Amino acid sequence: MSLLRDDGRQFVIGDSAVLLRTVEDLPEGDTLVSANFTLKRRLSDSQDNALIDKDITAVDVPGTGHISNTGLSGTAELRFDIAPADTADLRAGRRYEYDIQVVTTNGLKLTLAEPEPDPRGVTFAPQVTDTP
Repeated sequence: MSLLRDDGRQFVIGDSAVLLRTVEDLPEGDTLVSANFTLKRRLSDSQDNALIDKDITAVDVPGTGHISNTGLSGTAELRFDIAPADTADLRAGRRYEYDIQVVTTNGLKLTLAEPEPDPRGVTFAPQVTDTP
C-alpha cells in the first residue's frame, strides 16, 4: 500500500505534498485539539527517532499543517504539510510504518485506521528528476 497525497498520487521522495485526512464520528460536543503524523523505519523505533513527526493544532503553521475543521459537527479535517526535506533521506520502495493520532478536548486519544490490507506500511516512489 502507498500513503497517498490529497490528489490520490503516491508521495515522491523530495517533493512537496499535502496529506489530508477526515476524522468522522467524533463524540457529540467533542472536538480535536491536536493531531500527529508519525513515520518510522520500524514500529519499535522511539518517537524521538521518527523520520517524520508532525504535530498540528487549529493554528495554521505553513510547512507543518493544521486542523482546518475541529469537528464540532462530528467530522474534522486534518492537513499535514510534507516538505521536500521531510522525505529527502527516505529510500524508494522501502516499507515504512506510520500512523495518525488525534486528541480531543475531552482527552480521548484516537489512532486513525488506514485502509486494508496493510494498515500502516507505506512505500515512497523514487525521485527521477535531479534539480536543485
